[in-house]
Amino acid sequence: MTTKTIEVSPEQDALLQILRVRTKGIAVGDLAEAMRVLGAPAFAGARGRTRTVSRMLHDMRESGLVCAVLTESPGRTPRLLWTVAKGLKRLRSGVYSLPNGASRD
Repeated sequence: MTTKTIEVSPEQDALLQILRVRTKGIAVGDLAEAMRVLGAPAFAGARGRTRTVSRMLHDMRESGLVCAVLTESPGRTPRLLWTVAKGLKRLRSGVYSLPNGASRD
């Protein structure tokens, strides 16, 4: 697995806060909220059940919404950070808005 460290812009940081990236994984609800903010279609399984995090992440990568960037801490398993490049572009252009009327500033 290749690792890459990135500089995170304030806008990316805000989205990473929505994702609530943790060493031990990303909660399905947090991921679903981030997808909603970015205007992603609702990914749901049979009978309305939410898909697994790995399936949702796969769908997001396939749709071009996200690209995975890994960062590594010494002595720890690499953590996933998600840069939401296309979503950020859409947020900047005003195509999508943040939840609850939040400001983009």
